[in-house]
Amino acid sequence: MRALAAFGVLISLSVAWGDASPPSLRAPSAKEPARRRPTGFIVPADRARHFYLDPSEKVRFWTPSQAEVDLLEERLPAFLKPPASKKSGRTDYIAKNLSRYGRQYVGLLDDSGAKRIWVSLIWLDDWNRDQLTKGVIMVSDGGDHYCRVTFELQSRRFEGLECNGVA
Repeated sequence: MRALAAFGVLISLSVAWGDASPPSLRAPSAKEPARRRPTGFIVPADRARHFYLDPSEKVRFWTPSQAEVDLLEERLPAFLKPPASKKSGRTDYIAKNLSRYGRQYVGLLDDSGAKRIWVSLIWLDDWNRDQLTKGVIMVSDGGDHYCRVTFELQSRRFEGLECNGVA
């Protein structure tokens, strides 16, 4: 995702949900583990084009399951610890503040059909959780508060961590 909005302006595509919250933003049921899930939105495949706007890629979309997102989240803290931090120089800050980021999860299929989950990490002090469901959130600058990374399901590895720059 490229930071396309000027001056940190939110670009969102409005979608009406009626009175009900989208299923992926509802509170865990009593049957689910007590582990606290991060604030996030699993983007349905039919809406993914409104969240993943990289025109350089011709991608197909799919809807990740909660279990697949849980797997990603289980591995994300370890990815952000050294030696990963040596690659980007930014991950230490992200790891220490991970609970302060909202997420948008988009399922991508590559040319071979391999499943990947692209996750956008969005600083929640600047946005509210309902905005995560509206569409892509793009800001200019913002540094480590706005990052993206892709998780490859088969290999269970992360690739391509990108964070915004700072003016």
